[in-house]
Amino acid sequence: CFSGSTLVHRQSEVGHREWVSLDRVEIGDVIEVAKDKFEPIYAFGHINPDEEGSYMELNFDQEQEPLQITEEHLIWTLNKGAVPAGSLKVGQEVVLAGGYATTVTSMQMKTSKGVYAPFTPSGTLVLNHGIMASSYVSLTTYTRLPLIPSAYHHLIAHFFTFPHRFSCHYQSTCPNATYTEEGINVWEVQLLSYIRLSLQLSALVLLLVLMVRSRCSCNKQL
Repeated sequence: CFSGSTLVHRQSEVGHREWVSLDRVEIGDVIEVAKDKFEPIYAFGHINPDEEGSYMELNFDQEQEPLQITEEHLIWTLNKGAVPAGSLKVGQEVVLAGGYATTVTSMQMKTSKGVYAPFTPSGTLVLNHGIMASSYVSLTTYTRLPLIPSAYHHLIAHFFTFPHRFSCHYQSTCPNATYTEEGINVWEVQLLSYIRLSLQLSALVLLLVLMVRSRCSCNKQL
């Protein structure tokens, strides 16, 4: 998630573009998701304007404003793909829209008002004048399966959010969004449960296959 002061590049119906803070956007607003590519926000995975969120504030060597992002949220890096912000190191490069990069010069934990996680059809966001971030968080936070490399978490999350995306964006049949007391979209609570179960079952099947193969190898040796 991101703080309410985080900037997105919004485009109006007549094509006017401006950078506005997340606490000023809503579902249906069209924002930049890649260099000169704009898509509507079809949902918020998490939204709580009044919550004081705990964020990692990242500072960069170029003109981008400091980015306040939760440690588990995915951000695009130059060499490792989308990784949890909490795994970044000073000196590491993160991707800018257009394929360029900027270097993390410092980071510190801060508390800021507002918790926002906008979802777009592409699952990507352009923040604070160019920083590329994912709409999603690291799945390790919810699945407790650290064996899956974080570089794949964005793709897995994007795959499993297809039903939500299809209903709300492509079919435009989404009812009014409902949220938990913490501000988490009920759709995402259900999808996270399904992801957790699916990955745990996959891990169990993989373990059983490895056990069977190991036993077969031992039998052949005997």
